[in-house]
Amino acid sequence: MNKRLVFLSLLFLGSFKSTKANNQNYKNHIKIETQKDSIRLAQPDRYWDKYAEAVKEGDFEGLKSLYHNDALLVKTASVIRTSIPIDKALAEW
Repeated sequence: MNKRLVFLSLLFLGSFKSTKANNQNYKNHIKIETQKDSIRLAQPDRYWDKYAEAVKEGDFEGLKSLYHNDALLVKTASVIRTSIPIDKALAEW
């Protein structure tokens, strides 16, 4: 019984170690994801910095340039919920 328990323990640990060894991304996984996350998170920060600066300066043309051409303004505060293309919404503003 004792030999079986030792054998099963070694088998389990061996399979666990080999699974980690066969994963090519295991060693660098955390480092790579952190770098990707840093870049990914920095992009919205730069966007919002530009947006805040345009609002602060009252630069309407600069604000307009920050919107994507295919963006939509979604209106949900009124009774009639609708969406309109951003270029039409900006023309009304």
